[in-house]
Amino acid sequence: EKVARDEKDPRMRLLFVEAFGRVPCYAANQSLCYFAIRDADPDVRERALTLLGQEHCDHITSAGLIAHALAAKDNVYVKRGAFALGELGAVNAILPLIGALETSHKIALRGNEPGRMSLSMGPGGTGMKTGGGPQSKTVVVKNDEVLNALRKITEQNLGFDESAWKNWYLENYTLYDVDVRADD
Repeated sequence: EKVARDEKDPRMRLLFVEAFGRVPCYAANQSLCYFAIRDADPDVRERALTLLGQEHCDHITSAGLIAHALAAKDNVYVKRGAFALGELGAVNAILPLIGALETSHKIALRGNEPGRMSLSMGPGGTGMKTGGGPQSKTVVVKNDEVLNALRKITEQNLGFDESAWKNWYLENYTLYDVDVRADD
């Protein structure tokens, strides 16, 4: 798999993906999940996702592996993961999707780079600032792709209201009237 990941030519990676799609085993399934989310080429990602939908692929395992992308630092992978889960109709990924409706990501800020100077003037006087190193800021992102996947899988539209989604999930995927007492 490492050889396939390191391959520069997307046509060759596509051939590797085709080969993985013919092998009904966990390692091949894992490789297809990787390419469906992480590959730079959209054709490779699309083909890997199509192959994951095959009958011999373990869809529950695939959804579990892809759901890890929902916690990625880079929001691009969150979006790709959500799209893939929606395409696969991954019911077992509803809770992770609900948790990824809004995600936090650190972004690098320009400015205050070593060797850089800034000058400010105002009624209180003049100031000068130098260097300071790289800085970042955390932003919260509402993920439309996650919402679209939830809509597709559940046929519901509760918007970005995580609480409403969790309540819906409890109402629809929790066992009712279970008596766990031992018979006397």
